[in-house]
Amino acid sequence: SVPATTTTNTAAPSTTSPVATPSTTTSAAPAVPVVTSVTVLTERSGLGHLIGPDMYEATSWGKAGVIFRWRALTADGELWKETCQVVSTVTGPGGYVYNDRSAACSGRMRANELVLGTPGVYTVTTEVVGPEGLSTAVGTKTFEIFPDSTP
Repeated sequence: SVPATTTTNTAAPSTTSPVATPSTTTSAAPAVPVVTSVTVLTERSGLGHLIGPDMYEATSWGKAGVIFRWRALTADGELWKETCQVVSTVTGPGGYVYNDRSAACSGRMRANELVLGTPGVYTVTTEVVGPEGLSTAVGTKTFEIFPDSTP
């Protein structure tokens, strides 16, 4: 007969360090700001006089200088990035048209000023297409140019 043998398995001591399983965390992409509204503002520039809210009187040379600014607003406040598409148009008496383009979500017209000599009501319309084209908002502001009133 064959003698019975007993076998004992003893685990050999570990010769490697434990391996850490890499953790993967996925963070959400930053939210793209959504432009909810646009505010347009005007202010006096070099020529003329401010005579009331959005009312400008020409100098004795018959000209008034005006600039405009816009502010793109989101749920978190004003958006100060250059990731928008902005088109502003100023229209006024006598077929006056001025166009301006910018990437600044909030900013000012690129020209130094609008030098206006025809009295009447002017309208600034600014359309802001938000970052990645996901939102669009339009703001308008009217202002008025008055002739020089000095005798």
